[in-house]
Amino acid sequence: MKEKYLVIKDNLEKIKRLDPNFEAFGSSRWNYRLDKISESELTLFEKKNEIDLPNEFREFISELGFGAGPVYGVNPHTLLSLEKWEIEDGDDEEDFEEFKPLYDGYVVIAEYGCGIESVIIVDGDNKGEVWHYVDYSLHKLNDSYCDWYLRWTENLIKILEHGEHIGLLSGRI
Repeated sequence: MKEKYLVIKDNLEKIKRLDPNFEAFGSSRWNYRLDKISESELTLFEKKNEIDLPNEFREFISELGFGAGPVYGVNPHTLLSLEKWEIEDGDDEEDFEEFKPLYDGYVVIAEYGCGIESVIIVDGDNKGEVWHYVDYSLHKLNDSYCDWYLRWTENLIKILEHGEHIGLLSGRI
């Protein structure tokens, strides 16, 4: 895992050099900076919500950090806030089967605007997986946070190196 962290750090440094004016969509909000989450903050969050964060995600945000991208990144006011998908009374559970991974709890890891989010599942059978939620549909993006984040940095480098329009494309996962 540590090797991937080094690659991600290198990728973020390269992205900073390729995009010094923060033109990639949302980058002016987080300036390609990762903020580490302290062990005490993580422990408090886990105790408060009676969960254990996925090990890989926990390690990543405590050692490398959290918040830099994709797109808007994460709102610092909602950082590490647990959410759960709940079915309203009277709704048929079968109608919402595709949202089952969200029942056990998730943390928003990227905001795209207009209610579009990438989330990491923090409990249950899908714990540690990254999913994309948009327009009442949900699909799995990756088995792990680190791989998901690494792929985003690699895609953004390709976009910046090829001189593509870097607006919304910069959030491409």
